[in-house]
Amino acid sequence: MTGFLPFDGHTSNISGEVARRLAEESPVEVLLGAARGVQHEVRRRRVDIEFDSCVLTVDEAGSRRVADSSHQDLSAIIHLGLATDRNRICIERRAGNRLDFKVPDESGRMCAGVCILESVGAWLASSAPTAALEVEFEADGRLEMSDDAGGFVCNETYLRTLAAVEDAGATDAHDRPLPVLFVHLPPATSLAMDEQMSIIRKVAAVTIQRPMVRVVGAVIERQGMILCCRRATGHRMAGFWEFPGGKPQPGESERQALVREIEEELSIEIEPMQRIARIEHAYPDLRVEIAFWSARIGRGEPVLRVHDAIEWVDRADLSDFDWLAADLPLIERLTAQSSSI
Repeated sequence: MTGFLPFDGHTSNISGEVARRLAEESPVEVLLGAARGVQHEVRRRRVDIEFDSCVLTVDEAGSRRVADSSHQDLSAIIHLGLATDRNRICIERRAGNRLDFKVPDESGRMCAGVCILESVGAWLASSAPTAALEVEFEADGRLEMSDDAGGFVCNETYLRTLAAVEDAGATDAHDRPLPVLFVHLPPATSLAMDEQMSIIRKVAAVTIQRPMVRVVGAVIERQGMILCCRRATGHRMAGFWEFPGGKPQPGESERQALVREIEEELSIEIEPMQRIARIEHAYPDLRVEIAFWSARIGRGEPVLRVHDAIEWVDRADLSDFDWLAADLPLIERLTAQSSSI
């Protein structure tokens, strides 16, 4: 985590102070809020973090420091900067490839309409999970998402780091592109430093954790046969078999999500009966938690809309198919039940 030294006559810079204090208190345990998409249950996540910080000079040398360093053994790079004209914490979703200084940097450099790197386009998007951050903080009025990191050394630092990490092919422990994020902090007069530190701890926790996706799946049975669907080409994990389903929308119960998802995927109306399993599986780049429900068809016949094949399969034969890894524990359970009948 980085922050900056004071600049433009300021006697302090909250970004450098927050970065320094977080490193001094490491390691820390952060408790994230109840996860979205789970009804009637309290689900909270604990993330352990160790901060390593440096404070950058407000000039070109400072903007290059992290970009020119080794990125090995890092879980993420989070740059902090001061935004004197803002009163909320701003998570920057992208960096612009332009310098437009309103004041000189600390080396006396003054830039207007200057391209930072000829090798990249007009913008570079953050490699951090900004969508997950937006969900985590959607109800917190102290923080907002931003698409304008400005034209000063903050933005320059962000762009140089993003480009360097991309060029190096740097990854985190989950084999994802190494998350790089810039966060602008308002002055402490707008938001107390303790509050800002608490929010930045949480930002870091969301950034480094493996994303959790919560979905629902329907085990649809008819006359002793179970409906199985194969993922079509062009979809994630194409060619593997799965139980149909998807992600609950905000405010939906698991039952409601199942009815909607199955109608969208197969053009049938189902009647969810009861939850039969909740399974969590860790893929290299994300974790998935699936709530499986037994169900029956209330109306219609399955139609291929998002899958490329469907089969009605006897429980005893389920293991003959190539299933998604997350579904395998349920497959073992269902086949075991068939042998005990």
